[in-house]
Amino acid sequence: MRASRLFLATSLALLSGCDPSGSTTVNAFGGTFTFTSAGAVSASFSANGDRPSTQTARETQAWSHAQPTVNSEVILTSAQPGSGATHSYVEAWIARNTAGTATIDPNCVFNCTGLYVEFNVTNGGPPVGTQSCYLTSGAFIITSISATNVSGTFSGTGVCSSPGGPTTSWTVTNGTFNIAINTASMYP
Repeated sequence: MRASRLFLATSLALLSGCDPSGSTTVNAFGGTFTFTSAGAVSASFSANGDRPSTQTARETQAWSHAQPTVNSEVILTSAQPGSGATHSYVEAWIARNTAGTATIDPNCVFNCTGLYVEFNVTNGGPPVGTQSCYLTSGAFIITSISATNVSGTFSGTGVCSSPGGPTTSWTVTNGTFNIAINTASMYP
């Protein structure tokens, strides 16, 4: 179930707002999303910028995006270019739209709180990276939210796996976000 939601969300985020002309203009809803991870994937993720309107640009530029859902969630998406022709993609669901704490649900499917990361996704390829990671415990804390912006912190522990491989422990610390909210449309 987690993989299905991640695949759907990743596909929606990568495909929504595609501009057939190839323009790389942005949708002007951006901000910062950062965290440090250790264990299965040791990395510093830092994306700062507006969400580009083309899939190619979303795979080669750093960006962050926040969007509400009809179920009172806030969805955060972010990408960071990797080495070679790869990028890492983050999808976070926060099951609240007010300031406060939302605890990670290890069985998150819909209307819940979770963090999913695909590391080293091949640009132009399927939305599956060399490591698929998700949190099984922890929390998102929304410190401030308005009609136009959401900010806060997050941390937790979870697991990662390579396609078809075993799971390995993963820890996320120092997570922060400060992103403009796109209210022009809502995820279902």
